[in-house]
Amino acid sequence: MVFATGITNIFLTKDGKVLEDPIHCMWQHFFELKFILSLFLTPMIYPMTVMFAEEGEEFISENLKSKIQFWLVVFMCIYSSFIRYFREEVCQEFKIDAIM
Repeated sequence: MVFATGITNIFLTKDGKVLEDPIHCMWQHFFELKFILSLFLTPMIYPMTVMFAEEGEEFISENLKSKIQFWLVVFMCIYSSFIRYFREEVCQEFKIDAIM
């Protein structure tokens, strides 16, 4: 549900505008990273943990998964605020400036 509302919010904010400005492309990459990191908060963490497991182990421990997810939530709170600030103040909500 969170993914669906987040993606819907982006389409509403973007409002059919083509984001070709380099600063807008930078925001898109920030958003893509946020989406990829948020996958670690879903059950997708189980197949992804193979990357972090030591050699010979199939998965990392549940305790370590919980720690990863906790610190990821803390990071996402800060990162989400940064992305929102970037969209509102730097990208100016993707409004087209007549002078520029």
